[in-house]
Amino acid sequence: MSNFSEEISGKIVPAELGKILRERGSSLALFCVETTGSTNADAAKMLRAGTPDFALVAQTQTAARGRVGRHWESGTAGNLCLSCGFRPDIAPEKLCNFTLWLGVALAEMLRAKFGVPACVKWPNDIFVRGKKIAGLLTEAHIDARRIRGIVFGIGMNVNLDVAALPPDVRSRATSLRAEINFSENGASAGTETENLAGTPPVDATRVCAETILAIERAYAAFLAGTHSAELAQKWSALDWLAGKSVVAIYGNEEIAGTARGIDSQGRIRIAPAGGNEIAFAAGDILLKEKLKRGTADLPHVDTHDPARHTAGMSASDNDKTDFHGNPITGGKTSAGKSVPSVAIQVDVPVHELLKAWCAKHELGLGATATAWLIERLRAEVGKELLGDGDEQLRKHLL
Repeated sequence: MSNFSEEISGKIVPAELGKILRERGSSLALFCVETTGSTNADAAKMLRAGTPDFALVAQTQTAARGRVGRHWESGTAGNLCLSCGFRPDIAPEKLCNFTLWLGVALAEMLRAKFGVPACVKWPNDIFVRGKKIAGLLTEAHIDARRIRGIVFGIGMNVNLDVAALPPDVRSRATSLRAEINFSENGASAGTETENLAGTPPVDATRVCAETILAIERAYAAFLAGTHSAELAQKWSALDWLAGKSVVAIYGNEEIAGTARGIDSQGRIRIAPAGGNEIAFAAGDILLKEKLKRGTADLPHVDTHDPARHTAGMSASDNDKTDFHGNPITGGKTSAGKSVPSVAIQVDVPVHELLKAWCAKHELGLGATATAWLIERLRAEVGKELLGDGDEQLRKHLL
């Protein structure tokens, strides 16, 4: 389907996008809309309705979800708001490196196809020259300890007018148009990323097509398991944080040290001064120098980016059915209130997931409800993915 208006230069043209994807051998069904609340939310509904593997593209979003349920805006038309839906039927533990692998694939694509020095920032951002150009979001829906559906979303600043952003955001955000302009003209021409007057827009249709094709190829390698042997080496070559002084924030803890890449499980390795190396599976990683200046690049600050790191556990949009439309049964709180089933969003501390989910459903976190939620997570996700022990979870929650 398509209801884009095409009068704005630099926008995605659905007919041309479909033509490129067909000619390049894409097997994904393509859906294009002018405006929606959230492409990831729509994609989840489409998977539940039985839609085969697909790509959903929107020109703008009005109710996109950010970290721990935070709201953010997608900005003006001419950027990329894309979600792809897949049905992998895999064990949950196989998903631990999925977002990292897709990030590597997309950074490599930006380098090869558009000539910009894209890097990956753990766990789900793409940077160019120290500024954010794209954010990634993965949501996995689990049924009987199998992942039955994956929604992978990306928002990319393509033709974003960086100069129109607030100063505090402008210093940390960039766009593909700005970076192509910089790589072609450079500082010698007196051109920085925010000075784009007279520069032509980037072909957003081509950007969208190359992004979909890169996601599709990376997903195939992920299913085949061939990505595992390549991830660490590829990540190391693109790692923006490697060697930098950072502060890892996990729950109420802060640990300063030097970023040392990722381990075999996709966890970021931090080496504190004079201490043993620590691996983090979730949390925020901030540059130490920015933290000192009070301008840390926290995920919730970049409100104008087309995609934000989603961190949270949210109820399915239909609390009574799973992806296949089958009835599912929630639990009860100590007060007897029904508890909806859950959809897990990856790369997030479990206590943050539980707090966000309970707040959404107006559930109190008493001892009984906490115990039930922990048991439900252990049953549906598996102990190996939780990262927090029972006592640590209770300390955060109660």
